[in-house]
Amino acid sequence: MVQTADLDGSEHRSWRACILGATQTDRRNNRRFMIWCVLWALAFVGAGIAQRQLELDGVVAWIVAFVPALPAIGALAAYLRFLREADEMVRAIHLQALAWGFGAGVVVVIGMQLPEYPGAPALRASDVLLAMMTTWMIAQFVAVWRYK
Repeated sequence: MVQTADLDGSEHRSWRACILGATQTDRRNNRRFMIWCVLWALAFVGAGIAQRQLELDGVVAWIVAFVPALPAIGALAAYLRFLREADEMVRAIHLQALAWGFGAGVVVVIGMQLPEYPGAPALRASDVLLAMMTTWMIAQFVAVWRYK
């Protein structure tokens, strides 16, 4: 676990420090990542509502469809900065969790292709994303627990 100092100078071990960041820089970079993620979610929901409610077509519909990609790129850049500037323990935990999440995505994509032939529903990108992000989150907690 990562040692973090309280305001009174005493140190303690914190799972939050491992996931959210142990240093002031880690916490600041993680906060930026979270803000970009919220903006991405809002842009995604807003674009979806606009597409359905306003019945957009033509160039405007395409522009609205791609607007959520901008904060998504911001989130990716913020996360990469978080990883680049994180201390070694935090970086190791996040990289292990990312590897697990990526692996889960591969397993879901490959594993769900053959069941489609006998009649399983077609796999959607959001299904793969859900598997990847859920595994990523769980793997962070498991990695923190293993480093205790």
